[in-house]
Amino acid sequence: MFGALLVPVSILALYFAIRFYLLKRSLKEINQELQIIQKNLTQNHVLHLPLPDHDLEKLLKSINCTLNAIRNERKAYAKREHEFQSQIEAISHDLRTPLTVILGYLGFFQKQRSSFTVEQREILDVMERKTRSMKKLISQFYDYSRLTSGNYELEIEEIDVGRTLREIFAENCMALEEAQLNVQADFPNHPVWVEGERIALERIFLNLFQNCRRYANHFLNLSMKENGTEIQIIFENDIQKTDVENVPYFFDRFYMADTSRNKGGTGLGLTIAKCLAEEMNGKLIATLGENKDQSVPLLRFTLYLKRTSNNEARP
Repeated sequence: MFGALLVPVSILALYFAIRFYLLKRSLKEINQELQIIQKNLTQNHVLHLPLPDHDLEKLLKSINCTLNAIRNERKAYAKREHEFQSQIEAISHDLRTPLTVILGYLGFFQKQRSSFTVEQREILDVMERKTRSMKKLISQFYDYSRLTSGNYELEIEEIDVGRTLREIFAENCMALEEAQLNVQADFPNHPVWVEGERIALERIFLNLFQNCRRYANHFLNLSMKENGTEIQIIFENDIQKTDVENVPYFFDRFYMADTSRNKGGTGLGLTIAKCLAEEMNGKLIATLGENKDQSVPLLRFTLYLKRTSNNEARP
């Protein structure tokens, strides 16, 4: 009796063992296939059923439906983003022309300012200053839309980044003094050649200096490191402890760390700087540290650029 039951029980056990092995192998194959799909969700790949099984088939159908929904949402997001960037570019372009005309008339009135009263001169100066500020903000919107849409092409060449940085630093010295910042600059005297574009580098440095003027508390340290095929340009300043939590968002578009201290910014300066760095095959990152002596939060922006191959051979 026992022997008679042993045979079917053994067969049944063997069946479930084989079934379990096949299901486990199928799940492993599905997981590998899903990992491949995750690397590029834009492709219309679907999961395939390696083993006939009703419950497993239902699961794969649900996963494939979810993948399809994710792809559709990504396409819709990309479309909305493209439309948004196109709208920014179009609006910015349309506003630049009338602002240029307004500045032209203001320039004409500035030539006649000797016939104006003191109060009229002050009003004229305020109007010109605000108009120029508005034109600058609109230019930022325009540049951002072009950068993110792929319509902004840089002419990469060999640039002496040390000279460019020294020139922009000299232009901003007075503004840094007005912000009452103690500035320490350590730049090499010899040329440092990198792959880049002069206008893009100037824009990056200008945006970083503007950010320091707005958010640095007491000091700004500037330095440059030459590491093999890479150049690191470092902007380091102290910040308030309340600003520490904002650091991860500094490169987000339209983000401003503290609106109460905003001086006509758009929240695009650092975003544009990061995009320009990447267009030059470099990168711009923000990290947070601490002053060991005073336990003061330190914000460090590091710009990484590629040195040219014949850097040392140049005079």
